[in-house]
Amino acid sequence: MLLSKKHQSVSDELKLAMVRVGATRRQELKLAGEIHLISFCGVGGSRISCQASRLVRLWLSPVSREHAEERYELEAMTAPVLCEDLWQTPVSSKDWSHLQNLNLTKEVGELTPIHVIIGLDSYSRFLGRQVIRGGDDDPVAVETRLGWIICGPAALSRERKYRVHCIRTDDRLNAALRKFWELEAIGILPLETESGQTEMERRFKESLSFEGNRYSVGLLWKPGMASLPNNYATAIRRY
Repeated sequence: MLLSKKHQSVSDELKLAMVRVGATRRQELKLAGEIHLISFCGVGGSRISCQASRLVRLWLSPVSREHAEERYELEAMTAPVLCEDLWQTPVSSKDWSHLQNLNLTKEVGELTPIHVIIGLDSYSRFLGRQVIRGGDDDPVAVETRLGWIICGPAALSRERKYRVHCIRTDDRLNAALRKFWELEAIGILPLETESGQTEMERRFKESLSFEGNRYSVGLLWKPGMASLPNNYATAIRRY
């Protein structure tokens, strides 16, 4: 990800550090700093329009308790989101002979949010003097003031697993399966007429009429039922 700030040269654009600060957190910290308009450029030419960002000063410390009092100053631009969460690959020093003497932080494989991106102007200040290498396909350990950085291949197995999803549509099979589940032979579905309409649909359309300002439709009596006596005259007399 590249960061572009107005009125800066190309070399300075790559040096800016970024820190993730949401709206709620920004109010809690009461940040005070110069505001700039910045735009983000990603891989493949993706671009996010200019947005207001504040230039702040912060301090980074190592995670280990032995060096907890060490603090390193850093200037960075604020942004609500730096990038998508990245998968944290667990690396154990026991699995690699050249890393066994290193005190690495215990990690688990999970998605991890990115809170700080250190720019090139500050990156060299965090580097140490040691670089420990193994084989050509082994991970490399780089010493920094905040701890060890493990980069390069970290998979113990050389086997690669591929997962391929394939969708194939067979119209004949779909038609046969549909015919099987319709079960017309035992009367689960209503019989259709030659026009494709059911008997109920035909009777509904025949009895539907518009009477001035409303529609009326006849009751869909079930065929084959006994005729009920008419008690209209008796009801009128009682009324």
